Amino acid sequence: MKRNANCTLVLVLLVAALFVTGCAAGRAFRRGDKASMLGDWDAAVIHYRAAVQQDPDRADFKIALERAMQNASRQHLARAREFEEKGQIEEALFEYRKGIEFDPANRMAAAKAESCAARPGIRYRRSDSRRYAAVTARSPASSRRRSSRVTTSSRSSGP
Repeated sequence: MKRNANCTLVLVLLVAALFVTGCAAGRAFRRGDKASMLGDWDAAVIHYRAAVQQDPDRADFKIALERAMQNASRQHLARAREFEEKGQIEEALFEYRKGIEFDPANRMAAAKAESCAARPGIRYRRSDSRRYAAVTARSPASSRRRSSRVTTSSRSSGP
């Protein structure tokens, strides 16, 4: 009798653990959906990636992550072109590199980043995000993006 009670307890704990894991993955996925609806593709990638890590067998999670990564890449590349047109080459280079992080197979972005990096006077370091943050904080487009951002408890700087 005691053995059956122990087996039942283990089964209940296992089901509860699976349920909690499923809830966390679903919560991350919903946060990703919310971020994507607001156009905050960087945050969407973070949340969808968490959902995929917690429940790697869900095809819908993987599809959403791939879509968010493509959109984040497009968004960064569009910003890079804007910066390049304004002659803000270091900022453009930063955005091209962010776009490449989300879509490493994008040869055009890699070529543009290489072209920007080869220009005289460019001293961009990959880790130089403070300068970029200061520059984008002054741009009108960034204030629109910031106002529509999803608040997250923890945000990483990478994809």
